[in-house]
Amino acid sequence: MKKKLEREKELKKRVFLSVFSFIIVFALSWFNFVSEEIEKYIIFFIASFVQFYIGKDFYVSSLNALKNKIADMNLLVVIGTSVAYFYSFFSLFFPNLFPQNMRNLYFESSVAIITFLLIGKYLEEKARNKASSFIRKLLEIKPKKATILIDGKEIEIDADSIVYGDLIVLKEGDKVPIDAIVVDGKCELDNSAITGESLPVL
Repeated sequence: MKKKLEREKELKKRVFLSVFSFIIVFALSWFNFVSEEIEKYIIFFIASFVQFYIGKDFYVSSLNALKNKIADMNLLVVIGTSVAYFYSFFSLFFPNLFPQNMRNLYFESSVAIITFLLIGKYLEEKARNKASSFIRKLLEIKPKKATILIDGKEIEIDADSIVYGDLIVLKEGDKVPIDAIVVDGKCELDNSAITGESLPVL
């Protein structure tokens, strides 16, 4: 769980850097803060940072997938953003390779794609960790000991040792150690741990 939380923290940092870069790139694109020539190179450096540092996990994951002969979403992301990035790179530094009307830059597109996908990955990781934490807490609620009835005698055993057919004895305040059917007696059970409500649910 510690590694998962560390990964979530790392993703959060990358999301912050990516969103910050995204805002700068689009602000430069929409507003004339600097000359167009300088603007191109600033956007290039920011896009390079996003593509190869912030988005490096996409490259690593896609390479690992290719080693296993699998084409997953990460490969599609790498192909899409790399095409946009390198087309823009060659258009910027080697414009003579393209006709005048094809010397376009798409650095903003690669930055935007990586940013939005990283946000999605972060939200997914956060939701998964919350679910894991909830399940772990549910498991902690389960009692470690249980009382069963054998030949009229109450015997305490490990809850994991209960087998089908055992008669479990529950007294006031006890926790139910396992799914079972009531064969004798009456009681009220607090189901708030299952429903997630803050107050007891009887």
